[in-house]
Formats: sequence, C-alpha cells, structure tokens
Amino acid sequence: MGYPTVYPTGVTVYAPEKTWSGYTLLQAAGQGALLIDMNGREVQLWKGRARSSAALSGCPTATR
Repeated sequence: MGYPTVYPTGVTVYAPEKTWSGYTLLQAAGQGALLIDMNGREVQLWKGRARSSAALSGCPTATR
C-alpha cells in the first residue's frame, strides 16, 4: 500500500447545517483585501495596500 499522490486542499466537505455562517478576510496577492462568504463568493474587495482593520471599516458586520 502506497501513499496518495494527490492531496486535497481547501474545504473538501461543506455541510451548512453543521457550520456557523461567517466571512473570511484574506489578502489577495496584487489586489488587496478580499472578503468572501462561506460559499466562496466575493463580498467585498478593497483594492490597494491597507491594514486589515482599516479595510474592515466599511463592513457592516465587522467587530474589532
């Protein structure tokens, strides 16, 4: 028996009934700060370079 040659990355199982609804803020290389929802859809893109807390100032559900 060998080791697998393909390793899955990212979310492999998404069961909405077993998760909290939320957002993920990440740095999009060369674009800026990107806010995505649990389905991977873009919610907001702040272009340029900024601190994460500055980017959140326009997000209605942000807590600092």
